[in-house]
Amino acid sequence: MNASRKPTKTVTISPRRQAAYRKKNTHGIKPGYMLTRLFSVFLLSLLAVSLSWFGWHWLQQSQYLTIRHIVLEAVQADGKPSAQLLHYVDKQQLQKVVANHVQGNLLTVDMQAIQQAVAQLPWIKQVHIRRRWPDTLSFQIQEYHPLAYWQGDDEAAQGILDRDGQIFTLPQTYALPALPLLSGGQSSIPALLMQYKILSPLLEQAGLPVQKLSQNHQHNWQLQVANGSSQGLKIILGYSQHPDGLKQRIKRFIKYWSQKPQKIKNELEYADLRYQTGLVVKWKKL
Repeated sequence: MNASRKPTKTVTISPRRQAAYRKKNTHGIKPGYMLTRLFSVFLLSLLAVSLSWFGWHWLQQSQYLTIRHIVLEAVQADGKPSAQLLHYVDKQQLQKVVANHVQGNLLTVDMQAIQQAVAQLPWIKQVHIRRRWPDTLSFQIQEYHPLAYWQGDDEAAQGILDRDGQIFTLPQTYALPALPLLSGGQSSIPALLMQYKILSPLLEQAGLPVQKLSQNHQHNWQLQVANGSSQGLKIILGYSQHPDGLKQRIKRFIKYWSQKPQKIKNELEYADLRYQTGLVVKWKKL
């Protein structure tokens, strides 16, 4: 008895599917093509890095970017050019510091190191350095402009106030300018500056330049002005809630002062202006 054989199943692929398979296999990515493409990308990257390195090396050695000019400019707080030239900064010292720190060409010079060195010089408030291609370094310098000395609540709290109310110091070897003294806590500096700018022009016009303006912890005000005597004239202003109150008291005193003969004005020891409608004065010689 013969074993029965299972019929063989024949799978027939249609011509349409065979064509689609051949088309797909034709557009496939061959391994050789991928290797060639990767190698080309590698070569291009290597070429770009090499060109960049050689270009940077050439610029470092190039005489075209040699720093040949140093420009010093005085600027205001807003960065605009100042009508005044550098008045307080020692220009020779500044040029020496710049020369000691300018190394390399315009591209490789260490701008941060130069800026830090220049900023430490006396009278320098701010400094900005800019490159001007192809051979110039430009220094825009803002100086401190001293307005008065400042004495705080203790001896350690002291310095010089500039016109913006910033405190700065100078080396002891520097000859300090003749300036008035503003005395009070650091929190009172804005009020000291405001009252000084209000009162000083009035007193200056009357021939009484301010030597000292102070405010104590109780917010009482006192002035000392030059009147021709060795000790000066003390003016007690007292307390005022209104910013314009001290100004009105000074105007009252100036009116009284202007009526006195010139020869006895330096004999006035002090004036007390803490009164609403009058004042009290004390003369050295009765």
